[in-house]
Amino acid sequence: MSKAGIAMEYLTAAQLKGAQKAQCLVVETEKHIMNFETGSVSMFRTSRDLDVRVTALFDGRRGDISLNGSAAGGLDAAMAELEASAASAEADPAWDIAPFRPPEQRERAVPGPAPETMHARIKEFYTEAKRLYPGLNFLLAWLSFTSEIKCLRNSNGLAAESACGVYELALVFCTKAAGKTSTFNHFVGSSKDLGRPLLDWGGLDRLLRESGEHAAARSLSEKFVGEIVVSPECLWDFFRYIFNDCLKDGRVISGTSIYRDKLDCPIAHRELSVRSLPSSPELATGYSLTKDGFMARDLTLIENGVLKSFILSSYAAGKTGLPYVSNDGECYVIEPGRKSFSELIRNVERGLLVTRFSGAEPNEKGDFSGIAKNSFYIEGGKILFPVSETMISGNIPRMLQEISGISKERVNSGYSIYPWIACAGITVSGK
Repeated sequence: MSKAGIAMEYLTAAQLKGAQKAQCLVVETEKHIMNFETGSVSMFRTSRDLDVRVTALFDGRRGDISLNGSAAGGLDAAMAELEASAASAEADPAWDIAPFRPPEQRERAVPGPAPETMHARIKEFYTEAKRLYPGLNFLLAWLSFTSEIKCLRNSNGLAAESACGVYELALVFCTKAAGKTSTFNHFVGSSKDLGRPLLDWGGLDRLLRESGEHAAARSLSEKFVGEIVVSPECLWDFFRYIFNDCLKDGRVISGTSIYRDKLDCPIAHRELSVRSLPSSPELATGYSLTKDGFMARDLTLIENGVLKSFILSSYAAGKTGLPYVSNDGECYVIEPGRKSFSELIRNVERGLLVTRFSGAEPNEKGDFSGIAKNSFYIEGGKILFPVSETMISGNIPRMLQEISGISKERVNSGYSIYPWIACAGITVSGK
């Protein structure tokens, strides 16, 4: 049965059970993965999945189920689960499904995997990486191609499809040098095609070089308040609190988000502008349909330090009275700053270049504490040496306000485009 046929079968069954409104999303995913930790492809496997999500409204009560596989043989059980899900929910007028809209084609081409090219790029990458960085060891290494086709149907007459395909590279690595081993680091990047060598993806070459330098990491013995320059690979560890915790449904609905009443108010340094661009041709990933079934739109979140939008589902928008923006977040792009990376470093009197952060989730106010991994000590405007066992702590909302510089240079990981950002007022604690 076709994906559209599966969607309509579930949709019809839900309506026959008394649902006033219903929506069904069918997602077909095919993934091809090559593992190559030792340089040669040790495993090439393919997986295929078909996932179905059905949402239905029964007198304002929302039922929601997720299933793996087609409707054949399991439709009655699925409908019983859907009814039970709705029966256990409270009626809420904010629940709804996507309205009808004329078909709008905005699909990314899906060329399919190219196994021979994947194999050639892996061989090329491994050979060059080991030549440049002889002590490099891969604990995990794989290159994959994933295609995803979505088919959505609902009782408002909406019929929408989307398709995308992307290559992804995932690595976990460390370096042995002079009898010492660096702490491990990781890389995840994506690309629409294999037109570039893997070593040129994102900031991979720099991370591999820094891994060798970290075999000679040292401890700091002091505690001080200084600046950190956060690398593009590490920014999400801090911005996740802003975008996922403070700007999305949960805390906005409950009123506990620190930005709940800050729309159109300054929340960051005026140099910071952040957008979510799911349709950007610069990004390998993206999406054309939101989780609610709306056509995805690009969104400005922060403009010159001013909060311009939340990232709300249609339910959260209806619940709070705030605008629905037809955007699920992700695909974040931070506008470049006015200083070069070297200028950011030169302006730091004392602090760290932070490439990886390991710590607990920030508390509700955004206070954080954890270990700066794969990082470097800066003093007098110079990067002096790699550090180990070094703690950093601070407050993320205050970090946004204490930005002292944003780099002109940016790194495109395929998922996002981020610069280096320098922030003051961070407590650094040595061992």
